[in-house]
Amino acid sequence: MKTGDELIGEKGLKLKIGEEIGAGGFGTVYLGTKGKKEQYAVKVIMPVTNAQAELSFQKELNAAEGLSHENLLIPIDHGECESRRKKGLFVVYPYCADGNYRARLDTFRGAPVETILADFDQILAGLSALHARLVHRDLKPENIMVDRKVLKIGDFGLTKFVDDATQSLTFKGSGTPLYMAPEVWERKAIGIPADLYAIGVMLFEALTGQPPFIADDARDLQRLHIYEPAPRARTVRAEVPFTVDGVIKKLLDKEPSRRFQTADEVRQALRVGAAAKPTVSPAVEAMRKHHDAEEKMRLSQAQTAQVQNDTAARNKYMEQQVLDMFQEVVEELNVASPEVQIRTEGMHSGEMTYSFANRRLQIGFYPHFPVEDRQYPGYAKSLREQHIVHGGHIMIDQHGEMLVGWNLVLTRPPESQYGEWRFVEVSMRGFSGKSFRNKTAPLPGDEFTKAYSNRRAMDIYNIREHALSRDDVQRVVEHLIPTLVKLETREEAERQSRAFNEDLRGRGRFSDTY
Repeated sequence: MKTGDELIGEKGLKLKIGEEIGAGGFGTVYLGTKGKKEQYAVKVIMPVTNAQAELSFQKELNAAEGLSHENLLIPIDHGECESRRKKGLFVVYPYCADGNYRARLDTFRGAPVETILADFDQILAGLSALHARLVHRDLKPENIMVDRKVLKIGDFGLTKFVDDATQSLTFKGSGTPLYMAPEVWERKAIGIPADLYAIGVMLFEALTGQPPFIADDARDLQRLHIYEPAPRARTVRAEVPFTVDGVIKKLLDKEPSRRFQTADEVRQALRVGAAAKPTVSPAVEAMRKHHDAEEKMRLSQAQTAQVQNDTAARNKYMEQQVLDMFQEVVEELNVASPEVQIRTEGMHSGEMTYSFANRRLQIGFYPHFPVEDRQYPGYAKSLREQHIVHGGHIMIDQHGEMLVGWNLVLTRPPESQYGEWRFVEVSMRGFSGKSFRNKTAPLPGDEFTKAYSNRRAMDIYNIREHALSRDDVQRVVEHLIPTLVKLETREEAERQSRAFNEDLRGRGRFSDTY
């Protein structure tokens, strides 16, 4: 659109386009005039190239239909437009010459508490009218327009009808992160309490000059909104009345059911708070301290549980990557040899098993890793410092006698989402450096924790490792085929074990553990 273009709405309103007064992902806002004095805000979406854009536009119109309140910014007219042969859509609103509430907040930081509470009385009045039909879902200062002394809630682009909002299982839209309630971050069912949480954030910001949660990126902001108790407004600005401070704290509760449930409840509570005594009794102070301590403990426990669940889910995903690699190699070999097959025995006791002839291949993962040993508490800590978060084993046996095996470790540095599997070959050796086993063997979780975490100082194990690859999986599976890989006999293994023990005894270092 350009200055001087004319638009005619479906209701007959004829406007001339003036200067651009706003822009964003939603479109561009122009100043529209009728005659010499009447001014309007005209939001233009252009170009409209798909049905989804038209649907979103119609949704905004439908959301506002039937609403009427002085603290709501209601569309006056709408229609289609064209510029440079491109189709567009427009909607006309009353023009609010004083801009949005963000500009007002920035100009009166430290304003009297009474002035701010009077503003929010207007905002809550408009929100109450809106909630009769709609949940806004993107309340923020930028979406509250100022027309002299009147505040008007606008921009219904993300609104959802109340009945639908309370039944919805997920929120697929997007709000503004600074004001999004925990349930929005977590994509849970949302409703009126999500809007009231945004009111709590805005009220905190208006009274103190800063939002309750500040972070450098969205991930940290999400963690704060979900797991960090909201600070008390009085800790930032002592002039905030105790009762108003309590209202904000309740608005910012992580659990929607613990917040106020209607805008009218908040409006009444703020009126009471503004008139309350400036001091509180020791009993009230004790109640508040108990609330804050209980909230901090509850959220800490919830965060710990979520971290554990998230870690377990990512570990499970990485376990499946290993199992998929083995299944792929086995299937390729079976396709090439239809007359004889490697059998898939399936999962038993947490281990995936394959068999061929009289041999079995088992892939398993340790349920708790690293394993903390009370006698050697530093070993598991050492593994964690190496960002090792999970482990497992691979072994091949024949008639129940283990032939060869390997260990797996999953390393996941902080910057990695899922991490990398390491393929670890462990063999035993004596103090003289002489190897006593030609084969590698997987160590159980506790032994592997001790050996791997202290491998630089260990003189009992030879440990070799590298990133797990498909070649490693191919080599492991080939050990299932008796004539392909030559393995030591049981007698040879026993002979080397005896030699190893003699070496230990000779140095006075004999241990039944090894």
